Amino acid sequence: MTDQKYNKRDRILGAYFGSASGDALGGPVEGWHAQMIKAVHKRVDHFLPYTGKLHPGYALVADPGAITDDTFIKDDFANFVLAYREEKDRNPENLVKHLLQNANFDCWYWPDVIPLRKLEEGGTIEESRLIRVGGGAAWWTSFGLINAGNPKKAYEETCRLSIVWKQPFEQNIIAAVQAGVAASVIEGATVESVCNTVIDFSGPLAKRLLLRAKQIAEKHAGDLDGMIDELYAEALVEECTNELDGPMPKKTIATNPYRGATVLWAEQIPLAFAAFIFGKGNFLDTMIACINIGRDSDSIGSTCGSWIGGLVGYSGMPKDWVETMQRVNIDYIDLNERANKLANLAGA
Repeated sequence: MTDQKYNKRDRILGAYFGSASGDALGGPVEGWHAQMIKAVHKRVDHFLPYTGKLHPGYALVADPGAITDDTFIKDDFANFVLAYREEKDRNPENLVKHLLQNANFDCWYWPDVIPLRKLEEGGTIEESRLIRVGGGAAWWTSFGLINAGNPKKAYEETCRLSIVWKQPFEQNIIAAVQAGVAASVIEGATVESVCNTVIDFSGPLAKRLLLRAKQIAEKHAGDLDGMIDELYAEALVEECTNELDGPMPKKTIATNPYRGATVLWAEQIPLAFAAFIFGKGNFLDTMIACINIGRDSDSIGSTCGSWIGGLVGYSGMPKDWVETMQRVNIDYIDLNERANKLANLAGA
C-alpha cells in the first residue's frame, strides 16, 4: 500500500475504529459455523441487528453497528492507559488496581474477572494466570495504538501487562498481535510488512500456527469459501499448550452450527491472520473474509480490523460505518473521543 498523504492520527483512528467495526459486524453471528452464516445471510457484508437476548457482556442494544463486550473491555484498558500516561507507571499492579476500582465488570467476559478477584483477595499473579485461557484478543489494542510506529515497545508492554492473565504462549501471541497494530500505522506499511512483524515477534508455536494460516490464505487467493473450508479442516482447536515452544494443538471438527466456537487464541488469531492476508489490503474484502469465517467472529473481526484499519486509516473506512457506530454506541462509549485521546497520547 502506498500512502498518498501520510497522516498518523488518521491511521491510529482507523485501527481503533477498524477493531470496533469487526466487533460490531461479528457480534450478531458470534459463535456461528461458517455454513450457518452462509445459509442465513449468504455473506455478512454490513452491520446486522442483534436478534439474540441482549445483556451486559454481549450487546446492550439491538441496532446494527452496536458493539459488544470486546469493545467495552477494550475501553476499560484504554481508560487505564489514559489514567497512567507515563509508561513507567503502567505495570501489572497498577493495571489490576485500576480495573478493580474502575472497570464495569457487568460488561466483561466473566471468567476474566475471576483472576482479578483472586488478586483482590490476596492471591498472586502466578496463581491468577493459571485460571483462564483465551478471551478477546482485541482488548489489548490500546497498547498497539499508544506505541504506534514502534512494534518493539508495543510487544514489550503488552507482554509485560498480560502476565496478569496469561502464560507464556498467550503472552507472546497477543503481544505479537499488538506489534502488528503498531506496525500497521507506519508510513508505507503493507499487508506483508504487518504480517512479517507479527511473525517476527511470535515465538515458535505461535509462528507455526500463523504460518499455517498464511499458507492456507495464499493458497485460496480469491476463493473465500475454499479458504474457509481448509481453515475448518486444519486450523480449529479446542485446547492448546501454554508453552512458547509446545506441540501444535490437536485439530478439531466444528459440528455444532451455533455457539460452538472456542475462545482460544491458538484459533482466533490465526483465523484473523488468514483473513487479513486474504483481503490483500482492501478494507471491505478483509472484513467480509474475517466475519464470514464464523466461530468467535466478533473477536476475530476485532483483531483483524485493528490491522486493516491501521493500514487504510479512518479516512479509508466506509463513512457510513463509522458514523453508524458512533451514533448507535454514544450512550455507552464515545468512540471518536476515545480514539482521539489515544492518538494524542501516541503523539499523533
